Amino acid sequence: MGTDIFYIDDHLDTYSGKVKVLTGFSHIYDRMMEGTQHTFVHDRWGNPILFALRDNFNNFKELLPIMVKKIKSIYKTKAKLTFVFDRGGYDKKLFSYFSRNLRSYYIVWTKADRIDYSREPLKFNKVTIKFKRNTKDRPREVTLGIAEVSRTKKDRQRKIVIRRKTARRIAKYKDYMYSSLVTNNMDRPAKEVVEAIIYRWREECDFKVEIGQFGIDQITSYSMEDYRKDIFLRDNLLPPDLLSDKMMANPMLRPLRYRKGKIKKGIAKIDEKIGRWTFAQTKKRDRTIVENIANNGHPISFLTDTQYRF
Repeated sequence: MGTDIFYIDDHLDTYSGKVKVLTGFSHIYDRMMEGTQHTFVHDRWGNPILFALRDNFNNFKELLPIMVKKIKSIYKTKAKLTFVFDRGGYDKKLFSYFSRNLRSYYIVWTKADRIDYSREPLKFNKVTIKFKRNTKDRPREVTLGIAEVSRTKKDRQRKIVIRRKTARRIAKYKDYMYSSLVTNNMDRPAKEVVEAIIYRWREECDFKVEIGQFGIDQITSYSMEDYRKDIFLRDNLLPPDLLSDKMMANPMLRPLRYRKGKIKKGIAKIDEKIGRWTFAQTKKRDRTIVENIANNGHPISFLTDTQYRF
């Protein structure tokens, strides 16, 4: 049907009624809110072609394979399709499932990548990517540096690093900004891979249009079910034995967990210093009272058979 690249993303449909529903994290308001999730699939031009409404009980990584299978059932082709999604779907087990079971390609931003690429021996190729705007025949041009991290024959995915010149206030502190992505497509040119993930902004633009003009955040706001223990008995996304034990991670706890980790590291360092000091003082601690007095030059006078004074 003219496309082999698809974009999958979530949109939180917030709820303002009185029914008890599960909460999800809103990136717009930066807090947990009651609501359900719209999962959308767009084509490479940003046109919506499929969506599913789900509860916050199932996270994005669990739903990704379901949406991929639905798209593959619609697009009857022997060629491998490519699916682009955000860091919320970054997962090594999911990557393996894409290659072995789904037989599809993925492109996703790298999650928690703390490598300082300004110090890495990478060779960046300068490319220009055009963005279509409202002004006809006057696309916006963005110049980027693209470099590919060297890999071995055993590697099942490739990492591509993007470098962009900084501007305004950030330019005072560093010359370039870096970001990286991974994909299991070993044959597609690096520039096309970068274009595919950068054009994901079309999907975000479609979200804004659908919210502002079609009210997708209001259509289902009052068609919620009460939360009860058996609400997920018909859930087919997870095995039945995991339904009762599933826990939802609260993103608002991440700063507290980070601080807790730093405190634990600090305590570990203190324990290490105590251990070293204790080991160094072992010989002094094992001396008898008379030896300590003799070494320190303090007189001793016994008060009783069991008491003494320095």
